[in-house]
Amino acid sequence: MATTPPAAWADALADAIRNWFDGPVPAGALERARLQLLDSLACAAGAVDAEPVRAVRRALAPAGAPEATVLFGRERIAALDAILVNGAAVRYLDANDVYLDAEGPGGHPSDNIVAALAVAERSGCSGRDLLVAIAVAYELTWRLRRDLLRALPRGADWDAVTLSGIVCAAVGGLLLGADRRALAEALSISAVRGFTLREIRGGEISALKALGNALVAREGVLAALLATAGMSGPRLAFEGRRGLVRTLGGEPTPALLDTLCADPVWAIDRISVKAFPALGTAQAALHAAVRLHPVAAEEIAAVEIRLPDARWTRTHGTIAERHLPTSRESADHSISYLVAMALLTGRVDLADYERRAWLDPSVRRVIEATTTVPDTALNARATASFPAVVTVTRTDGTAATAEMVAPPGSPGDPYDEERIAAKFARLDRTGTDRDAVVAAVRALADAPDVTALTATLTPTAVAAR
Repeated sequence: MATTPPAAWADALADAIRNWFDGPVPAGALERARLQLLDSLACAAGAVDAEPVRAVRRALAPAGAPEATVLFGRERIAALDAILVNGAAVRYLDANDVYLDAEGPGGHPSDNIVAALAVAERSGCSGRDLLVAIAVAYELTWRLRRDLLRALPRGADWDAVTLSGIVCAAVGGLLLGADRRALAEALSISAVRGFTLREIRGGEISALKALGNALVAREGVLAALLATAGMSGPRLAFEGRRGLVRTLGGEPTPALLDTLCADPVWAIDRISVKAFPALGTAQAALHAAVRLHPVAAEEIAAVEIRLPDARWTRTHGTIAERHLPTSRESADHSISYLVAMALLTGRVDLADYERRAWLDPSVRRVIEATTTVPDTALNARATASFPAVVTVTRTDGTAATAEMVAPPGSPGDPYDEERIAAKFARLDRTGTDRDAVVAAVRALADAPDVTALTATLTPTAVAAR
């Protein structure tokens, strides 16, 4: 007599994700989703004329059916292609949000907001559905990174964007109205397609850093489109002998599946908004350095940056390009350069990236005097941020120290609409009506679709591309 095979992990995950989407969502999670969407738009507004964004636009022209809006552009293109263009724009400045703690999930979940927005626009979804899908995306990102990429022995072999394919398959499926079967197939398809090598962020970081997540997010939405059109995926994509869990060095136990499928904690509330266009683990150090400004380069004998004793801190110190950057992409990942700029100028500015300030002799002098020290004493305080202590020793022997545990934008001091709007104003290079964008995002929860929002994202004066 034939027996019914046990439910696949993809089926269980599809059920859980659907329940998260259809069930009650706290007002705070929806509000945070709204603010993270606004923050992502602010990041994109600062990168519309960046060369990697231009390169994607050139590669995709002409770009198919007018399904989704190019952020702060003048055209609508195919939704899958919009994910690439808009994803590059949101990510390029390294100003978009991040999960932080000493050894926590990490990554930039707002990278996937562009996928949700493109599908919502293509499908005519309500504003609330878009916000719920964003909150679900943050939840799934948190879990997959915590329980798979961070926890399993070979998870560290793969770049952080790897799991965004699964996240965007889920988000795409939900906003496309996929039933349980199609949603499970989308998850299975994406689980075998999303892997990205960590070399994407290795050495002298290339321009592909801006596009890394968008490529994977596009694949995830493509998986959802294929699944809703009837395509099936490997049934045991997660738990099979060659499935995702074992590929990452783990065992697909029932306990692991239960953890992945548990009721949501709405981890979007744990996100950190960046005040500076720089890597997330430098934010507290930059705020501390700004407190020590002004100090002249010729007065500095040594700079010590103490950070939690985490894998990132230890690895960072072994990469030469993270100490003395050689490119724009390496500079926003160089804590030595970033702290030098904060000490000397009291800021980290887009204009300084553009003038290649890391080549300035006075800046290089400070960089070469800087050391980064892993400090286990900071680990207990790194529960929702990446705290830092910066000490400047002057040539006359005097020293000054500043500490920052919960920097502005972190869960301990979260950014509200006013501060994100101010960030928008600092970054914006589009000539768009920012007040109209803020108002449209504010009204999204009650909007029947996203057209009122996307209408504000076509500026009256955008720099020629």
